[in-house]
Amino acid sequence: MIGRPATTAEAGVWFVEQAGVAGLAYTLGLTVSFGPTLDVDALLSACRAVLDRHPVLRGAIEDRDGLPWLVPAREQPEVRHVERVSVAEEMAAGFTVHTGPLCRFTVASAERLLVFTAHHSVFDGHSKDVLVRDLAAFYRKAPPAPLPAPEPRRPPLAAAREFWRSRPHRAARFSAAPGQGWAGVLTREASARLDAVAEDLGVTRFELLLSVFRFVAGGLGDLTIALSTRTPGESDHVGLFVNELPLPCTVPHDVPVTDQVRAVRRDLRALYPFRGTPLSAAGARPSLSPTAISMSYRRRVEPPSFADSRVDWTTSAGVARNLLHLTVVDGPTTVVTMLHPRGTRAPVEEFTEVLRDAIGLSPAEPPWT
Repeated sequence: MIGRPATTAEAGVWFVEQAGVAGLAYTLGLTVSFGPTLDVDALLSACRAVLDRHPVLRGAIEDRDGLPWLVPAREQPEVRHVERVSVAEEMAAGFTVHTGPLCRFTVASAERLLVFTAHHSVFDGHSKDVLVRDLAAFYRKAPPAPLPAPEPRRPPLAAAREFWRSRPHRAARFSAAPGQGWAGVLTREASARLDAVAEDLGVTRFELLLSVFRFVAGGLGDLTIALSTRTPGESDHVGLFVNELPLPCTVPHDVPVTDQVRAVRRDLRALYPFRGTPLSAAGARPSLSPTAISMSYRRRVEPPSFADSRVDWTTSAGVARNLLHLTVVDGPTTVVTMLHPRGTRAPVEEFTEVLRDAIGLSPAEPPWT
């Protein structure tokens, strides 16, 4: 629905944009590479059908008496057909939040490539799965079922304020900066060992990877974790259904990972009841990232829906929002990326070493392909 007050999550992104510190940090993207059987006209038609299916992609966020509202963009999002495309230029083009449009599709027929970019105020990590699945359905001329209406939200503000009063965190003061990154893909052996160790410890893959990351990067301060706020009825919606909250773990970062992982699990369980309440609603000032380090984790449950295609789920504008960010896209393959400002140190080697030790790989067994 377009023509409503912004949700608390959308409002948080909007307030940070007004502060002028975001730059391209809120630009998200993905690319889909196709084989020689690509039907360009069918793909262009599918892109337009997805825009019709998800009105939020046709929106903008404007100021109405000091409050953000989701309204129709002044122009429709672009669905461009070109011969060749620069992914870097597409990611660098940016968006104007108060006028929109806040997304664009570019199909490069000579390269058989689709580049999609969107602003974080109307898009999140899980939305990538939804977008690709819906594009594939319309491309095959098998439209998905109609969407249920999003459910109203009533975040527990009073309880969240009390929670954060009892758990202060070390806030970060950071403006978006050019970043440099690293990417790795877990080997099959490392992934199998991750499952086995997580099961032995009684934790999830996410909790184990989070503990390894915090063990390595915890000296930089508290960690922000991106948590999904989707209800079951919102799983097929595109939009911003994620909340970034600090995880002030109560165990020092330099204790063994196997000891820390249970504390991380406990602290996550304490945080989950407030996952739908933005930190700003609990009295904190909106910021690009509440802490100096952050992590996002997304579990993919479906393979890519296009035949003869490859999806890059981690296409990035290359802009750092804090001192260190880890992204994990966990599915048939587990892709791990690390982003930090240029000129600063990313603890890739330490992360690799601690992960190898935590899951019991020998020094001769590389965890990354």
